[in-house]
Amino acid sequence: MKRQKNPVEKMQLNQREAAEALGYSVPTLKKIADLPFIKIGGSIRYPIEALREWQRRKMEFQKELQAIPQRLKEQTDRLNEQAGRLREQMEHDALSNRP
Repeated sequence: MKRQKNPVEKMQLNQREAAEALGYSVPTLKKIADLPFIKIGGSIRYPIEALREWQRRKMEFQKELQAIPQRLKEQTDRLNEQAGRLREQMEHDALSNRP
């Protein structure tokens, strides 16, 4: 009877595997400046956990970017309300100070 080997879980991916896992082409993968990698001799390896963390941070950043227009609109609305109140107060003060 043949003994089965325990499969070893990969900890790193080569460029082709990393590109495939992330949904990029290898040339695109090479252009991503902040992608974590390890250089071993002449080869480049991408630690799986570091790729997961990179992707998680990227998704959080995208969420933050998508929220910016709404936050800007809310701030603009608040500033417009404040400007309206100040304008009313100035008009009121100007009418009150007439001789």
